[in-house]
Amino acid sequence: MNRDAPVALIESFVTSVAEVQAGVNHSCARLDIDEVWCWGGNMAGQLGDGTSEERTDLVLVDSLPRTLQLALAGESTCALLASGEVWCWGSNSEGQLGDGSTFDHAAPTAVPGLSRVVEITAGLFHVCARTDDNNVYCWGMNESGQLGDGTTERRTSPTLVLPPE
Repeated sequence: MNRDAPVALIESFVTSVAEVQAGVNHSCARLDIDEVWCWGGNMAGQLGDGTSEERTDLVLVDSLPRTLQLALAGESTCALLASGEVWCWGSNSEGQLGDGSTFDHAAPTAVPGLSRVVEITAGLFHVCARTDDNNVYCWGMNESGQLGDGTTERRTSPTLVLPPE
């Protein structure tokens, strides 16, 4: 969306913003009309528009189903969908997209094996999700033990956080 967009489109955007999140060099807004718009740095595809082109104007992430929450990490983005699934895109150098790989994705990709999620949050290179039964799963960089699985090993797929004994 640029400054020359029709006034009605700009007003619709402004009155519909339900959430805004910021990563290191990109930002995204979730609208209550079931749209997600992102802007800024896009070197790893974190804007979700299928490219790695930097954007000073807002771009629609048009492949997302109904989204309830966003979580932006350093150069990656995750969305909690109304279905309870999590989809992520952007940098995946530490497995922070949760798809079992370390390949970047310039478009939203489902995090396999994760369902019934009710909340997500992100650090610089890792993501965590809470399910409706209050289990917590994390994935990505783990050099300081930030995934809570009792190790310092990187995890490229959601891993259960170990409860205290």
